[in-house]
Amino acid sequence: MPALSIFILGIILLTMRTSIMATLPGWLGTPDLFFILLVFISVRFEILSGAILILLLGLAMDIFAGIFPGLHPLIYLLLFGLIQAINGRLFIKEKIYQIPLVMACYLLTNTACFIINLLLGLGNTLIWDWQAIVQQMLMLSILTIPFFILFDFFLNNQPLGQLTTMGKGRRGNRFRNT
Repeated sequence: MPALSIFILGIILLTMRTSIMATLPGWLGTPDLFFILLVFISVRFEILSGAILILLLGLAMDIFAGIFPGLHPLIYLLLFGLIQAINGRLFIKEKIYQIPLVMACYLLTNTACFIINLLLGLGNTLIWDWQAIVQQMLMLSILTIPFFILFDFFLNNQPLGQLTTMGKGRRGNRFRNT
């Protein structure tokens, strides 16, 4: 049941991304809250339920704003697999590590989309805009922790006050207990 609420939230964020956020002025930037949700799913969900959820949201992204069918589900599933692979080796569930994770994943995802669009887009000239990408990464770094807390609320249905304790109350060695 929590996956259903996260899926509905993903559809709402995707609708906002493709309609409301697209009308914001370029100098203000458009925060990609949908991407933060994708990284959240990759960090918090198990492999099967997370992969299905990522696939469905990637297909929805293709319906809303896809140029090449299947591009977004493919890239999002590869991103999910990468995060799941490093999730066992690195301790990325801590809130402080999620900021660089989201930023690195955003840069990696944009690079993959750019290269695939460049290879498949015959005759289209694509421009890599560092200013827009850095602006987006800075916005994502500011919004990551508040939205991870909000998404945790939707996932666990806990009061927000219990989720904001960043590691307080934890005893013992966190690496030995995992």
